[in-house]
Amino acid sequence: LVFVTDDIAAEEVAVPYLEEHPDSEVSFVFSGVNGDPLKYSVVKSLEAPGAKITGTLERIPFNEGLDAGRRVFSPATRAVIFADDSISSRTVMDSFRRAAFAGATYPLEVVDFIQISTFEEWKQEVSAYENRVDVIAIVNYHRIRDASGNIVQPKEVAKWTAENSTVPAFGLISDWSAEGLAMDVNVVATFRPVTPELFTLHTESGKD
Repeated sequence: LVFVTDDIAAEEVAVPYLEEHPDSEVSFVFSGVNGDPLKYSVVKSLEAPGAKITGTLERIPFNEGLDAGRRVFSPATRAVIFADDSISSRTVMDSFRRAAFAGATYPLEVVDFIQISTFEEWKQEVSAYENRVDVIAIVNYHRIRDASGNIVQPKEVAKWTAENSTVPAFGLISDWSAEGLAMDVNVVATFRPVTPELFTLHTESGKD
């Protein structure tokens, strides 16, 4: 049994292995996948994937998170959403924009949803939006890179943001407050035992 976390691990480890070894006894369990598993060749359907893979789908609770930001940081009315440039963040951003295009509304006005590649760019964007919004809502910052292309320690990004932003910055994923952000929103997902027949997952959203 192999446990993988996040879209990139599912796409670059689990799926290629199952494609190359369809008769293997190795099973995979994934977590934190933001994309649609049906795009993977080894997944035939959500009800019966057809391969030895199952797991949890991560869905960012935008309504709950932005409503928590509105209440905790009252009288906040406007927010910007930050994310790193990872595959997972891109999927989340695309999903958010599709929902907004379809008419979805949120407790705070979202003036922008941007992906950021480097720490220097992150700092610049924090400064650029301070006078335009009341809060910064953060999806992810774990793929932010320095000038040399190396991943910046996530706690360093969170610490700098908390200490330098003049508006509150909070996480839309649980545990980000432990790294220094003002607040986070908890997502609880449950899954059933690993068998090819069991893939459907039930997700609840809660607030810290």
